Amino acid sequence: MLQLLLSEYSPDIICLQETNLKTNQLYNSKHFNCFRKDRTDAGRASGGVAILVNNLLFRLPPACSTFSAELYAIYRAVKLLNELTLTKALIITDSLSSLNSLKHIFPKHPFEKLLKYQLSQAHEHGRSVQFVWVPSHVGITGNEEADRTAREAILSDFSEPIDKCVSSDLKTYFKNKVLCLWRNKWSQSNSKLNKIKNNVSQWFPSSRNRREQIAVARLRLGHTRLKHSYLFTKSNPPICDQCNVRLTVEHFLIICSKYDQERQRYKIPNALPQALGQNYSCDNIVNYLKSINILYNL
Repeated sequence: MLQLLLSEYSPDIICLQETNLKTNQLYNSKHFNCFRKDRTDAGRASGGVAILVNNLLFRLPPACSTFSAELYAIYRAVKLLNELTLTKALIITDSLSSLNSLKHIFPKHPFEKLLKYQLSQAHEHGRSVQFVWVPSHVGITGNEEADRTAREAILSDFSEPIDKCVSSDLKTYFKNKVLCLWRNKWSQSNSKLNKIKNNVSQWFPSSRNRREQIAVARLRLGHTRLKHSYLFTKSNPPICDQCNVRLTVEHFLIICSKYDQERQRYKIPNALPQALGQNYSCDNIVNYLKSINILYNL
């Protein structure tokens, strides 16, 4: 038996990691014959979040995290114990994080506070609450269907809707929504940078100095002083004196035959996305640009 609390309202928490046989033996042992046994679980799908408390189904807002849903399920189980004025209850859950949260003397999560209050009410009225943690409900007869039932409750017309959601879950939910919209918009973009970086994940700066990092960034954007300065001077676009074609980032970086030897020396890939991508070393690019005297013209 594992005590996780140091307060007077400490419930007994039992961690089961033994075999299925031992788990079932403990669950069906005489020690728990006089206990009401409540199963709790939470399920998540694209349509939202739902929880199962014994045979009662509740549907939470889609923004709720699985942790919040598990906490709320345990809270409703203890609340049910108090409403039915039962003297003993055994609550079975697979959420170790929820049970660990009971260690917090000053809980911050709103559902933790609700759960702590119900536990204190049970304690004041002489009721015994014990928790059993079983990973994924292994070995408990009937509980192997708890997770599936909780997921089905998301689309069920018989599950009771709950309009409770904590601010931290809302923040994470909307952050992911915005990120998803950004990702979709970026994937449809035709910008030069999109050809180099086809996702919105963060790129970390290299160890090069500021001038060199600016040069690499301009290459990735496709906007350099060498290529676009003619727009300010109202002159003709720059032309490669070797190939007699318009000078572009792609041309002097991977095409122009004038710099074949330098490209081989610094092992510059023959495709722009690979040459300027995050996975390729900026050191080689910078050294290549220095060797052909272009770095400080970017």
